[in-house]
Amino acid sequence: MQVRDRSSAPLSLQVPATLRATAQNGPLRRLELASLLWNGGEQVYLVGLLVYAYAVAGTGGVALVGIIQTTPSVVLLPILLRLSHAAPRDRLLHGLLAVRFIAIGLAAVVAAIAGPAAIIFTLAAVDAVAASGVRPARAALVPQVARSPEELVGTNVSISAGRSLAGLLGPAVAAILLSVRDVTSTFLLGAALFGLALAIAVSVRGVNLLFPSVEAGRGRRTGVRTMLRLRHPRWIVAVIVAQQLVRGMLPVLLVSLSLAVLGAGNQAVGILNSAIGLGGLIGGAASIVVLRHFRLAVALVAAIALWGVGILGTGLLPTLAAAAALLVVGGVGKGVLEVASVTLLQRTVPVGSRATVFGAVETVVTSAVAVGAVAGALLVGVVGPATALVVAGVFTLLLAVVSWPVLRTADDAAIIPEREIRMLRGVPMLNPLTLCTTEELAANVRRITVPAGREVIRQGDIGEAFFILESGQVETVIDGTPVRHLEPGDSFGEIALLRDIPRTATVRATTPSTVLSLDRDHFLAAVTGRREASAAAEEVIWGRLGA
Repeated sequence: MQVRDRSSAPLSLQVPATLRATAQNGPLRRLELASLLWNGGEQVYLVGLLVYAYAVAGTGGVALVGIIQTTPSVVLLPILLRLSHAAPRDRLLHGLLAVRFIAIGLAAVVAAIAGPAAIIFTLAAVDAVAASGVRPARAALVPQVARSPEELVGTNVSISAGRSLAGLLGPAVAAILLSVRDVTSTFLLGAALFGLALAIAVSVRGVNLLFPSVEAGRGRRTGVRTMLRLRHPRWIVAVIVAQQLVRGMLPVLLVSLSLAVLGAGNQAVGILNSAIGLGGLIGGAASIVVLRHFRLAVALVAAIALWGVGILGTGLLPTLAAAAALLVVGGVGKGVLEVASVTLLQRTVPVGSRATVFGAVETVVTSAVAVGAVAGALLVGVVGPATALVVAGVFTLLLAVVSWPVLRTADDAAIIPEREIRMLRGVPMLNPLTLCTTEELAANVRRITVPAGREVIRQGDIGEAFFILESGQVETVIDGTPVRHLEPGDSFGEIALLRDIPRTATVRATTPSTVLSLDRDHFLAAVTGRREASAAAEEVIWGRLGA
């Protein structure tokens, strides 16, 4: 499927407007803040966990953390997503955050009493399963809370920037805690941040699809097949998976580089991870400019290359200062990469399949992280940390070269019907709807060409559809008398649908015109299912009946 209107710049690229729109959406602001907090808690906890694992089992312990955090997720996440498929995304997100809060809190208790390492590793596995479910739940929830493509991309930018900020501050805070206290303090702070994130996220509520019994079943049956069948989503996922493979390698490589090569102590682990976070934060800010002036696919491939350069350079110049500076550069690419890849995937996967596709992506991503952890440990053992970083950097650069021939056309494969969404959002009673609902409506509108003099609806008929005038001019006629002229963007036909009465007027074209038609069931489900839309519809109806 193709974007149906490329006459103007895609909505998703009008970034300044996206950030302004996102700031006005309260639930999105709370979701972004909660994401920042739990990402910060995750970073603090992870640095402490890596240091703890290295202390009890060396490099093998760090690799073990990667394995036990990912292997259970590979096995259990598909089952979790299948069991929770019908569950609202908001409730699923709340439940998973609660599990993470409890698991990390218990790990802090066990560490404080010097309990068995096996218990802490087991709790890390439980947390990892929940963490794997959090990301697809959030990815599917955002379109249910966002009201427009602008807000969708703005939220992706904000979440990515927040994750980078957490990647900057979290490891730095962990480094400070490790220098003045101990591993237990990092676990305690991580649990506290998750608890705060949960308290904020509880108030974020999404919306279901208009016809969940149909769309959910369709998504369950074809979500994974959609990912594999569609050329661009398949490659976008391949890029994400490859990047996560490198992500799985980095903890082992950076811990080994810090402690075995640089000899800088535990604090260096936090410094190098903070450098990536700083770069990601800059990359998130840079994406505001990049996504405004470049196509998403161009930005994605360039970001992959920059990320690879940062990793490669770190291996070639293994000093603390040089490694930190180069990882900042790589982090810039990583920040843009995350925004561009997620946005492209959201734009090229059908709305009914997104939750399942993102769940499938999370499963393969988790597998990639596990493989990366093992590969990182093996590389360190064979060639050493510095050379292993060179290998990881070269692999990333090759990924950019190989993926470019396909990804360069990914923007043209977007399935979001942007013109229809613009028309729908121009109707006051439909403007309050979330993007998920608006996309579903846009996918179900019919475009009808009406010759001059032809009636679109007739007074006294049964109402079967709602209409928006896309082009041309029409007039409203009551009892044979013209009462109103409609211009492009105006809508009509809602009174008979919402009041369940015959048409109150005839509408006929005075010039060759084009109208968008939305069937009764979709229109009523959308308008009556949201309080703001219903109130706006009542205001329109009373205004017209009064006139």
